[in-house]
Amino acid sequence: MTDRFREFVGQSLIQHMIDGDFLKADTEKTPPFNPISGNQFSGINQLWLDKQGFDDPRWLTAKQIRALGKWREPGAKATEVEVWQWKETRPVKVNGKPLKDELGNPVTEEVKLDKPRVIRAKVYNAQQIKGGLETTMKPNGFGSKKSFDQAHNILKTSGIEQSLDQKSFGSVGEYYKAAMQQSGWKAAESLGGENGPMDDLSAELSAYFISTQMGLGYKPRTERLKEIGTELAEKGADTLFKAAEKAQKAVQWLKSPEKRKEIELSYKPSRSLWQNVKERFQSRMSFDEKQEINVPYEEMNVAQGMGAEFNRNQKQWTVKTNDHGFTQWNPKMTVNVRLHDAKLNPVEKDGLKDQAVVAKHKRDKNLEQKRDKAAQRAVEKLHKGELLTPDNPLLRDVKRDEKGRTMIPLRDMKGKIWNVQTIDPDGKKRTLPFGKKDALFHPIGFNPKQDKPKEIIIANGFKAGMAIGEATNQPVIVSFDQNSLKTLAADVKKQFPKAAIVIAQKEDKTLSKGKAVASEIGAKIVVPPSLKKDQDKSEKKDFDELSLDDLKKTFQLKPQRTKAKARGMGV
Repeated sequence: MTDRFREFVGQSLIQHMIDGDFLKADTEKTPPFNPISGNQFSGINQLWLDKQGFDDPRWLTAKQIRALGKWREPGAKATEVEVWQWKETRPVKVNGKPLKDELGNPVTEEVKLDKPRVIRAKVYNAQQIKGGLETTMKPNGFGSKKSFDQAHNILKTSGIEQSLDQKSFGSVGEYYKAAMQQSGWKAAESLGGENGPMDDLSAELSAYFISTQMGLGYKPRTERLKEIGTELAEKGADTLFKAAEKAQKAVQWLKSPEKRKEIELSYKPSRSLWQNVKERFQSRMSFDEKQEINVPYEEMNVAQGMGAEFNRNQKQWTVKTNDHGFTQWNPKMTVNVRLHDAKLNPVEKDGLKDQAVVAKHKRDKNLEQKRDKAAQRAVEKLHKGELLTPDNPLLRDVKRDEKGRTMIPLRDMKGKIWNVQTIDPDGKKRTLPFGKKDALFHPIGFNPKQDKPKEIIIANGFKAGMAIGEATNQPVIVSFDQNSLKTLAADVKKQFPKAAIVIAQKEDKTLSKGKAVASEIGAKIVVPPSLKKDQDKSEKKDFDELSLDDLKKTFQLKPQRTKAKARGMGV
């Protein structure tokens, strides 16, 4: 939506505020919604569509009207609304060319946008359709029973203290109407602010949105809204949009308990609390300025005789800043800051903890984006490669790149490829930078999405997994990260609850960890036998270093072949 259009919408709504008909106390009116999807229009769009003078709450796009075999009334004008698009579907490209599946259809992926794409959508009211609209569909979550259940859950999980007594109300509906209005006010207040007109309006709009979107009705504070409208007329329309956005966030805070911390953090003041703490402690700081010098061993007696000091902990020679006779040792200025009596009060401690949470949230989000990009690169690399051994069913999804390196896809239990492990001809292994690795695996001899094996062997490392698969003809899951063995084993147990699980564990420092995991999920653990090196000593081996006969003796399981051996999972 352009700034010009925002200004028009904002000023129109502010005038309604001043006139006293901004929000209506209508318990029967259904909020504006799309009858095809059932989704309600929220935020500024709800306010704007409410003021278009139509009694019918249903709004559709021109495309949706045509899909119903309907036409618009002659001269019908569209109403524009603001849509924020956070995701978009893009074609996957390899070497600049669109990637296609086996049927020739383009392969696409859904990409999260760093910033929302603000677009304008034109909608028409059902009263503007020739012959009207027959559907009697209600918006999602609307209706007395659904609304009462939702209101009950919100009151139960929000933690907002209610000052209302249900017995004093004539009906359950009247109680929930008042309770939701009060919850909307307090939810907006919990997001913080400066207690100005924008925050008062946010609280009022939050109460209005949560009550009307649930079909509970609303009782506006008309006189206060008139005062706010007069103040906003001077501040501009953008303030109204910000208030509506914050109000809708407060509604999300009430409806989605799992997102509350994230929503709260997004409204923290931008100024760093650490800046305030630093300024408050400025007067308690002392500065110790010195020069560091690089003194060769054979000259240390000379430097010490001239007054230089040696710090044994830091292994560094230093002199005072006003000493100028040490230029031959390349002096470098250093400043040590000491803070005296620097105790934080409880408010500052909590504030710094919140900032740490915000920083962690940003790091996690950044890492998630990097992992998504690494997953895309992994798929592109595998598509460009060629099959390593087309005739070997155990290597159906393993490929070779242009440099002769083996490429093994790393998947999760849903089959999604997150990373790829490359093995150089000299045996050096590597995965993609920032790529996900924990709890990922590569299946050998079966397809986890389609097959239900009776026994599964979990092996650490591709070579060990291949050796075990060839010797036993058993389904093998190759783990690539020993530290996440516990998570992977739990995922395997959840995916295949009836399968007997065997953990193939090398006899090294990780053996105790493997035994603990096996005990936790009720699995059997198998360790490769130590081979005699000479009469007195034995050498510990990994599974891929054992002979075929030794592997068969080690794994005393019944052979089972699956059709997935010739299928693979595809890349």
